[in-house]
Amino acid sequence: MLYTAPTIAVNRSFLPLADHKSRILILEAMPGEKSKILLQYYASKGNNFWKILFNAFGEPLHSDYKLKKQMLLRNGVALWNVLEHEEITYERPNDFQTFFQMYPTITKIIFNGISAAECYGGNVGYRSGITYTTLPSTSSLNTWKSFEEKAAIWIEELRKNR
Repeated sequence: MLYTAPTIAVNRSFLPLADHKSRILILEAMPGEKSKILLQYYASKGNNFWKILFNAFGEPLHSDYKLKKQMLLRNGVALWNVLEHEEITYERPNDFQTFFQMYPTITKIIFNGISAAECYGGNVGYRSGITYTTLPSTSSLNTWKSFEEKAAIWIEELRKNR
């Protein structure tokens, strides 16, 4: 009988969604399971990210992923993951040095939840010239604030930067 060594599942991040007009970078630690399956940021129906962002920018909510991405870029918002990949005992951050060279217009990072902020702080470190803000996770699993409270906080923060 042939022996096959067990494999360790590796979580991989997405490529950044950004362009030369991006001013705000929203970070999550890693994509969720549904996002990895569909290859889309914030694909879980239980995550209110898209609902909140469309509301913040006064645009009608769309389910088409292409339109979602266009809305973010049109409003100067980029998305990415803190980690390039993670295993059970190892985390490797994405290459933020190259990212900031490619997108020098980023002046603000918003962490989507405390875990993203802690992950960034522990793996990447903070840069001068960038403002950092941690907002409540848009996940419905985050129950310490209601949807309305989270939406109000996100909308206020995003509208500051228009």
